[in-house]
Amino acid sequence: MSVRSMMSAIALVSGLASFAPQAPRVVVEARYPNGQLWYRRSYRGGREDGLHTGWWADGRVHFVYHYRDGLIEGEAHEWYPNGIQYRDFHYRAGHEEGSERMWYTDGTLRANYVMRDGRRFGLPGTKGCTGLDSAVVIP
Repeated sequence: MSVRSMMSAIALVSGLASFAPQAPRVVVEARYPNGQLWYRRSYRGGREDGLHTGWWADGRVHFVYHYRDGLIEGEAHEWYPNGIQYRDFHYRAGHEEGSERMWYTDGTLRANYVMRDGRRFGLPGTKGCTGLDSAVVIP
């Protein structure tokens, strides 16, 4: 079989595969020893797909993520055990994209930036970045 014939066959099979019915969704749950729900995760075809939610042992929400075809997609939220929000991130095809915010355990803002095309804009507040108090202002 020639390379061209093989490529045509692969393209044909790939095209047919896209019309195949989707694999069924599987939801996996786990519980703490006290019976409280620990997490609920959704899979399709062996990959993360859909809502993933986790809870602390006392029932407070720990995280909420959305996945599509194995990649985190859309909003991702996490909370500390004390109920204060830890982070509020946005993803597109598994990569940070959009407004990103993080907080310390006391609720004060730790980082506030925007991701565009793989670059950070704003005040990341992470290692390697300086705060406004040490910035040099050029008139």
